[in-house]
Amino acid sequence: MKKFLSLVIGVALAASASAQLSDRLFYQAGGTIGLDFSQLTGKVGHRNTPVVHKQVNYATIGFGARLNVFEFSNTFSMGLAAQPLVSIGRAYNKSTGGGVNFMFRTPFTFDVNIGNAATSKAHSRHGVVLGAGMQWIKYPFFGGDIPIFKSTVSGGQPYFINMNTNWWEPVAHIGIRSNSKHFFSNEVNVRVSYKTRSSLNLNGATNTSDNAYIHDFQRFSIMLSYLQFLNF
Repeated sequence: MKKFLSLVIGVALAASASAQLSDRLFYQAGGTIGLDFSQLTGKVGHRNTPVVHKQVNYATIGFGARLNVFEFSNTFSMGLAAQPLVSIGRAYNKSTGGGVNFMFRTPFTFDVNIGNAATSKAHSRHGVVLGAGMQWIKYPFFGGDIPIFKSTVSGGQPYFINMNTNWWEPVAHIGIRSNSKHFFSNEVNVRVSYKTRSSLNLNGATNTSDNAYIHDFQRFSIMLSYLQFLNF
């Protein structure tokens, strides 16, 4: 009898913990709406030639998840969030002309949620989210290297310095949330990132040792997206 009661109590506690966890999990899906731009600068080659390389993403799809770590009231919480993003766009630079490519980003942020969608019990029509953290970039996501610089050697033969690498960068975002009449809540979000470092390994397959790095690396990006909650 005692074993049976212990089993019943254990199952009940597990079910309660599972229910509490599901109440703290929020899911989103969406993509960009008209603005998804980034620019990186630096110096390449043994002559430290300056480069300016821009990326304009035409379309992005993303899925996000947030776990509320602290819930101070029905309309105020803090949580951990992640949002993998896959984009198709085009690179631009004066040296090579760039080209179509895919990019992968995953921001990991600590979010402060106020009002709408702050918790599973929030009844506010409007809300806001403020978050900051780190973002992982894979550029390009797949496919061949991206040329960021073209020069010529003696005899007129061109050579390219290519990029196929990944890095971490700081990121911050702000979002405005509201209720939809016939759907779950939605969010319009602006995300900004900025990164500087002394050098970054370009990992281009055909780069020589002299062309392996971009020095004085700087990158800025801004993205405007629309996100739909899937469970609120």
